Amino acid sequence: MRQGCFERFLRRVIRAWCRVVDWRLTINGVERLPARDGLSGSGCVVAVAPHRAWVEPFLLVAAWPADAARLVWLADGRTATRSWWRRRLLPRLGVIPIASAAGGPRAYAAQVALATRHGCAVVVFPEVGPPSAPDRTRTISAGFAYLALQAGAPVVPVVVAGTHRLVRGSALSVDVCATIAPGDPVADPFTPRGSARAH
Repeated sequence: MRQGCFERFLRRVIRAWCRVVDWRLTINGVERLPARDGLSGSGCVVAVAPHRAWVEPFLLVAAWPADAARLVWLADGRTATRSWWRRRLLPRLGVIPIASAAGGPRAYAAQVALATRHGCAVVVFPEVGPPSAPDRTRTISAGFAYLALQAGAPVVPVVVAGTHRLVRGSALSVDVCATIAPGDPVADPFTPRGSARAH
């Protein structure tokens, strides 16, 4: 549930890269992260939007406190496994690749519940659909809410801004918003009643 040396090293590398390319990264609201057993960010679902470019996961790593819980990621299986270096690197970062033949939503909800129970923070990028204008998000899928309901885990919304145009000197921000408490866990949110709560 705690971050290892690799995560801390990666955070330093990303922050150094931001300085090299003169990306001005502003981080707000990390003090809002929920805490469990004295560890901030422990046992939550982190819903990040918008996801416009390859850089948003790296910016979240750069913004995530070094003394907070370990991040575990849900990622598209084809993207996460399409090259040898992804297959070597991403599992070390706690990436769970989503594949259509791997048991469906219930299987992933069970994995997320297990990860949050062990104190990790599970990251989801909930947008779906075609690209949107820079001042708008795409449609937000309720998938993260199903995961949070089954796990009984709080949801931490995170807004990443400025990645629609990545050039030297870009102003980027990562804002942690107020936590959403899902209430009591739902044994099976994939029912009509659970679906209504998720939405």
